[in-house]
Amino acid sequence: TTLNMLRRQHRALQTLRDITFHPVDNDKVIAFSRRDGDDIVIVVCTLDPYGAQEATINFEMDALGMDWSTEFTAHDHISDSTWRWSPHTYVRIDPYQACAHIVSIRKGTE
Repeated sequence: TTLNMLRRQHRALQTLRDITFHPVDNDKVIAFSRRDGDDIVIVVCTLDPYGAQEATINFEMDALGMDWSTEFTAHDHISDSTWRWSPHTYVRIDPYQACAHIVSIRKGTE
């Protein structure tokens, strides 16, 4: 239900174009983004169903439409949490709480 609601709300999730995989320093975590103009969604998911995983994501900032030094506000639709993320962002995902972050972003220091 949550995924279908997010697909309806975000143009970036309504097509198969413009997907970018971002480098992650842990092979048990995957990160990708979808972008349609100013609508940007980032998905960070653990591939390990049994234990918490930690990783640093090195975002391809040009794929997000931002400069390499830009910080942005990341709102997670799964946990309803909001964080400040940067080009090199640490994440921790515990599959017993949520197996992924599905994040929409706002540019700048809002």
